[in-house]
Amino acid sequence: MKTLTIIDTFGFFFRLYYAMSGLRTRDGKPSGMVHGFANFIDSLKGEYESDYLIFALDSKGETFRSKLDPNYKKNRPTPPDALLAQLPICIKMIENMGLCSMGVEGYEADDIIASAVKKFKDEDIFIRVVSHDKDLYQLIKNNKVEIYSPAKKESYDEEGCLEKYGVHPSKIRDFLAIVGDTADNIPGVKGIGEKGAKNLLDEFESLEDIYENIDKISNPRTQKLLLESKENAFLSKELATLYYDLEIPNLEKAKFPSSNPLLKITGTLEEYSLNRLLADL
Repeated sequence: MKTLTIIDTFGFFFRLYYAMSGLRTRDGKPSGMVHGFANFIDSLKGEYESDYLIFALDSKGETFRSKLDPNYKKNRPTPPDALLAQLPICIKMIENMGLCSMGVEGYEADDIIASAVKKFKDEDIFIRVVSHDKDLYQLIKNNKVEIYSPAKKESYDEEGCLEKYGVHPSKIRDFLAIVGDTADNIPGVKGIGEKGAKNLLDEFESLEDIYENIDKISNPRTQKLLLESKENAFLSKELATLYYDLEIPNLEKAKFPSSNPLLKITGTLEEYSLNRLLADL
Protein backbone atom coordinates (compact mmCIF):
# COMPACT_ATOMS: atom_id res chain seq x y z
CA MET A 1 0.00 0.00 0.00
CA LYS A 2 1.38 3.41 -0.96
CA THR A 3 1.46 6.31 1.47
CA LEU A 4 0.13 9.85 1.07
CA THR A 5 1.38 12.35 3.63
CA ILE A 6 -0.65 15.56 4.02
CA ILE A 7 0.88 18.40 6.03
CA ASP A 8 -1.23 20.90 7.95
CA THR A 9 1.35 23.42 6.78
CA PHE A 10 1.02 26.58 8.84
CA GLY A 11 0.43 24.70 12.08
CA PHE A 12 3.48 22.58 11.26
CA PHE A 13 5.62 25.67 10.54
CA PHE A 14 4.52 27.35 13.77
CA ARG A 15 5.58 24.29 15.76
CA LEU A 16 8.95 24.28 13.99
CA TYR A 17 9.46 27.95 14.81
CA TYR A 18 8.72 27.62 18.52
CA ALA A 19 10.91 24.50 18.79
CA MET A 20 13.95 26.43 17.50
CA SER A 21 12.98 30.09 17.92
CA GLY A 22 16.42 31.22 19.08
CA LEU A 23 18.37 29.93 16.08
CA ARG A 24 19.95 32.57 13.81
CA THR A 25 22.45 32.73 10.96
CA ARG A 26 25.84 34.39 11.39
CA ASP A 27 24.45 37.62 9.96
CA GLY A 28 21.58 37.57 12.46
CA LYS A 29 18.64 36.29 10.38
CA PRO A 30 16.16 34.03 12.25
CA SER A 31 16.58 30.53 10.85
CA GLY A 32 15.05 27.91 13.18
CA MET A 33 11.92 27.32 11.09
CA VAL A 34 13.94 27.03 7.86
CA HIS A 35 16.32 24.58 9.57
CA GLY A 36 13.47 22.48 10.96
CA PHE A 37 11.66 22.37 7.63
CA ALA A 38 14.76 21.38 5.63
CA ASN A 39 15.52 18.61 8.12
CA PHE A 40 11.92 17.39 7.89
CA ILE A 41 12.19 17.14 4.09
CA ASP A 42 15.47 15.27 4.51
CA SER A 43 13.76 12.74 6.80
CA LEU A 44 10.78 12.04 4.51
CA LYS A 45 12.36 9.01 2.86
CA GLY A 46 13.21 7.48 6.21
CA GLU A 47 11.16 8.39 9.26
CA TYR A 48 8.12 9.58 7.27
CA GLU A 49 8.38 7.47 4.11
CA SER A 50 5.90 8.82 1.56
CA ASP A 51 5.02 8.11 -2.04
CA TYR A 52 2.90 11.25 -2.29
CA LEU A 53 3.06 14.55 -0.43
CA ILE A 54 0.61 17.47 -0.21
CA PHE A 55 1.12 20.69 1.74
CA ALA A 56 -2.33 21.99 2.74
CA LEU A 57 -2.37 25.77 3.15
CA ASP A 58 -4.77 28.06 5.00
CA SER A 59 -6.23 30.84 2.85
CA LYS A 60 -5.79 34.50 3.71
CA GLY A 61 -8.73 36.55 4.92
CA GLU A 62 -12.24 35.39 5.82
CA THR A 63 -13.29 31.77 5.80
CA PHE A 64 -16.81 30.35 5.98
CA ARG A 65 -16.18 29.67 9.70
CA SER A 66 -15.29 33.27 10.50
CA LYS A 67 -18.53 34.25 8.76
CA LEU A 68 -20.40 31.84 11.04
CA ASP A 69 -18.70 33.26 14.13
CA PRO A 70 -16.70 36.52 13.99
CA ASN A 71 -14.86 35.43 17.16
CA TYR A 72 -13.47 32.29 15.49
CA LYS A 73 -9.66 32.27 16.00
CA LYS A 74 -9.78 35.91 17.14
CA ASN A 75 -7.97 34.98 20.37
CA ARG A 76 -4.73 34.18 18.56
CA PRO A 77 -1.84 36.61 19.21
CA THR A 78 0.02 38.24 16.33
CA PRO A 79 2.90 35.93 15.32
CA PRO A 80 6.43 37.11 16.15
CA ASP A 81 8.31 39.04 13.45
CA ALA A 82 10.96 36.30 13.29
CA LEU A 83 8.28 33.75 12.40
CA LEU A 84 6.68 36.01 9.80
CA ALA A 85 10.10 36.61 8.22
CA GLN A 86 10.65 32.87 7.69
CA LEU A 87 7.14 31.91 6.57
CA PRO A 88 7.46 33.14 2.95
CA ILE A 89 10.92 31.52 2.76
CA CYS A 90 9.46 28.12 3.71
CA ILE A 91 6.54 28.51 1.30
CA LYS A 92 9.04 29.39 -1.46
CA MET A 93 11.07 26.30 -0.53
CA ILE A 94 7.99 24.13 -1.20
CA GLU A 95 7.52 25.79 -4.59
CA ASN A 96 11.20 25.61 -5.59
CA MET A 97 11.47 21.94 -4.58
CA GLY A 98 8.60 21.18 -6.96
CA LEU A 99 6.40 19.78 -4.19
CA CYS A 100 2.60 19.91 -4.26
CA SER A 101 0.89 22.63 -2.21
CA MET A 102 -2.75 23.65 -2.19
CA GLY A 103 -4.79 26.51 -0.77
CA VAL A 104 -8.40 27.49 -1.53
CA GLU A 105 -9.80 30.94 -0.81
CA GLY A 106 -12.38 30.89 1.99
CA TYR A 107 -11.26 27.51 3.35
CA GLU A 108 -8.71 26.20 5.81
CA ALA A 109 -6.00 23.59 5.46
CA ASP A 110 -8.26 21.24 7.47
CA ASP A 111 -10.86 21.35 4.68
CA ILE A 112 -8.24 20.53 2.04
CA ILE A 113 -7.10 17.59 4.17
CA ALA A 114 -10.69 16.38 4.65
CA SER A 115 -11.40 16.65 0.92
CA ALA A 116 -8.24 14.69 0.07
CA VAL A 117 -9.16 11.97 2.57
CA LYS A 118 -12.63 11.73 1.02
CA LYS A 119 -11.20 11.53 -2.51
CA PHE A 120 -8.60 8.85 -1.78
CA LYS A 121 -10.21 6.87 1.07
CA ASP A 122 -11.44 4.09 -1.21
CA GLU A 123 -8.12 3.69 -3.03
CA ASP A 124 -5.28 1.43 -1.95
CA ILE A 125 -3.53 4.29 -0.14
CA PHE A 126 -2.58 4.87 3.48
CA ILE A 127 -3.01 8.53 4.48
CA ARG A 128 -0.86 10.14 7.16
CA VAL A 129 -2.04 13.57 8.32
CA VAL A 130 0.70 15.61 10.01
CA SER A 131 -1.08 17.95 12.42
CA HIS A 132 -1.84 18.72 16.07
CA ASP A 133 -5.40 19.95 15.38
CA LYS A 134 -8.06 18.16 17.41
CA ASP A 135 -10.78 18.45 14.77
CA LEU A 136 -8.78 16.37 12.27
CA TYR A 137 -9.10 13.33 14.53
CA GLN A 138 -12.60 12.86 13.07
CA LEU A 139 -10.86 11.71 9.85
CA ILE A 140 -9.15 8.71 11.47
CA LYS A 141 -9.98 5.33 10.00
CA ASN A 142 -8.04 2.24 11.05
CA ASN A 143 -5.51 1.01 8.48
CA LYS A 144 -6.40 3.91 6.18
CA VAL A 145 -6.02 7.28 7.91
CA GLU A 146 -3.90 8.22 10.93
CA ILE A 147 -2.96 11.51 12.58
CA TYR A 148 0.75 12.03 13.19
CA SER A 149 1.84 14.48 15.89
CA PRO A 150 5.22 15.97 14.88
CA ALA A 151 5.68 17.33 18.42
CA LYS A 152 5.26 13.95 20.14
CA LYS A 153 6.43 11.87 17.15
CA GLU A 154 3.40 9.61 17.67
CA SER A 155 0.70 8.30 15.33
CA TYR A 156 -2.95 8.05 16.37
CA ASP A 157 -5.38 5.50 15.01
CA GLU A 158 -8.92 4.87 16.34
CA GLU A 159 -7.60 3.27 19.53
CA GLY A 160 -5.13 6.14 19.99
CA CYS A 161 -7.93 8.69 19.57
CA LEU A 162 -10.04 6.86 22.16
CA GLU A 163 -7.13 6.76 24.59
CA LYS A 164 -6.28 10.45 24.05
CA TYR A 165 -9.78 11.98 24.14
CA GLY A 166 -12.02 9.24 25.50
CA VAL A 167 -14.22 9.12 22.38
CA HIS A 168 -14.05 7.47 18.96
CA PRO A 169 -13.19 9.57 15.87
CA SER A 170 -16.85 9.54 14.82
CA LYS A 171 -17.71 11.55 17.96
CA ILE A 172 -14.90 14.12 17.86
CA ARG A 173 -17.19 16.85 16.47
CA ASP A 174 -19.70 16.26 19.28
CA PHE A 175 -16.86 16.17 21.81
CA LEU A 176 -15.53 19.55 20.60
CA ALA A 177 -19.06 20.95 20.56
CA ILE A 178 -19.17 20.34 24.31
CA VAL A 179 -15.59 21.03 25.47
CA GLY A 180 -14.80 23.70 22.87
CA ASP A 181 -11.30 24.39 21.59
CA THR A 182 -9.33 27.28 23.06
CA ALA A 183 -6.82 27.17 20.18
CA ASP A 184 -9.57 28.13 17.70
CA ASN A 185 -11.76 30.07 20.14
CA ILE A 186 -14.59 27.54 19.80
CA PRO A 187 -16.81 28.18 22.86
CA GLY A 188 -18.34 24.77 23.63
CA VAL A 189 -20.50 24.34 26.73
CA LYS A 190 -19.21 26.46 29.59
CA GLY A 191 -18.57 24.41 32.72
CA ILE A 192 -18.33 20.94 31.09
CA GLY A 193 -14.85 19.57 30.53
CA GLU A 194 -13.42 16.54 28.78
CA LYS A 195 -14.51 14.03 31.41
CA GLY A 196 -18.09 15.34 31.42
CA ALA A 197 -18.21 15.33 27.62
CA LYS A 198 -16.92 11.77 27.50
CA ASN A 199 -19.56 10.61 29.99
CA LEU A 200 -22.33 12.28 27.98
CA LEU A 201 -21.11 10.73 24.71
CA ASP A 202 -20.83 7.32 26.35
CA GLU A 203 -24.52 7.57 27.16
CA PHE A 204 -25.78 9.40 24.04
CA GLU A 205 -24.92 9.04 20.36
CA SER A 206 -24.41 12.69 19.45
CA LEU A 207 -24.95 16.31 20.49
CA GLU A 208 -28.39 16.19 18.90
CA ASP A 209 -29.21 13.02 20.86
CA ILE A 210 -28.10 14.70 24.11
CA TYR A 211 -30.46 17.64 23.64
CA GLU A 212 -33.34 15.45 22.45
CA ASN A 213 -33.03 13.47 25.70
CA ILE A 214 -31.91 16.25 28.03
CA ASP A 215 -34.64 15.37 30.56
CA LYS A 216 -32.94 11.95 30.98
CA ILE A 217 -29.68 13.53 32.23
CA SER A 218 -29.61 12.77 35.94
CA ASN A 219 -27.17 15.48 37.01
CA PRO A 220 -29.14 18.77 37.40
CA ARG A 221 -25.99 20.90 37.07
CA THR A 222 -25.00 19.25 33.78
CA GLN A 223 -28.54 19.64 32.46
CA LYS A 224 -28.53 23.34 33.42
CA LEU A 225 -25.15 24.01 31.79
CA LEU A 226 -26.25 22.31 28.58
CA LEU A 227 -29.44 24.35 28.40
CA GLU A 228 -27.59 27.61 29.07
CA SER A 229 -25.06 26.93 26.29
CA LYS A 230 -27.31 25.23 23.74
CA GLU A 231 -26.74 27.85 21.04
CA ASN A 232 -22.96 27.80 21.57
CA ALA A 233 -22.90 24.00 21.52
CA PHE A 234 -24.51 23.75 18.09
CA LEU A 235 -22.40 26.64 16.76
CA SER A 236 -19.30 24.87 18.07
CA LYS A 237 -20.23 21.66 16.29
CA GLU A 238 -20.70 23.58 13.06
CA LEU A 239 -17.29 25.24 13.48
CA ALA A 240 -15.66 21.85 14.11
CA THR A 241 -17.29 20.31 11.03
CA LEU A 242 -14.90 19.83 8.11
CA TYR A 243 -15.74 20.60 4.48
CA TYR A 244 -15.16 17.62 2.19
CA ASP A 245 -15.92 18.81 -1.33
CA LEU A 246 -12.94 20.88 -2.46
CA GLU A 247 -11.33 19.87 -5.74
CA ILE A 248 -8.15 17.89 -5.09
CA PRO A 249 -5.50 17.31 -7.80
CA ASN A 250 -4.65 13.90 -9.15
CA LEU A 251 -2.10 12.07 -7.01
CA GLU A 252 0.42 12.11 -9.85
CA LYS A 253 0.81 15.85 -9.18
CA ALA A 254 1.68 15.04 -5.58
CA LYS A 255 4.22 12.33 -6.35
CA PHE A 256 7.30 12.53 -4.16
CA PRO A 257 10.34 13.09 -6.42
CA SER A 258 12.81 10.26 -6.96
CA SER A 259 15.78 12.58 -6.37
CA ASN A 260 16.24 14.51 -3.14
CA PRO A 261 14.15 17.71 -3.48
CA LEU A 262 16.69 19.59 -1.33
CA LEU A 263 19.05 19.51 -4.31
CA LYS A 264 16.83 22.19 -5.88
CA ILE A 265 17.26 24.65 -2.99
CA THR A 266 20.98 24.46 -2.20
CA GLY A 267 21.14 28.27 -2.44
CA THR A 268 18.64 28.58 0.43
CA LEU A 269 20.48 25.93 2.43
CA GLU A 270 23.73 27.89 2.01
CA GLU A 271 22.04 31.19 2.91
CA TYR A 272 20.70 29.68 6.14
CA SER A 273 23.91 27.82 7.03
CA LEU A 274 22.52 24.29 6.77
CA ASN A 275 26.05 22.92 6.44
CA ARG A 276 25.37 19.34 7.56
CA LEU A 277 22.61 18.90 4.98
CA LEU A 278 24.79 20.46 2.28
CA ALA A 279 27.59 18.06 3.14
CA ASP A 280 25.20 15.10 2.94
CA LEU A 281 23.89 16.29 -0.41
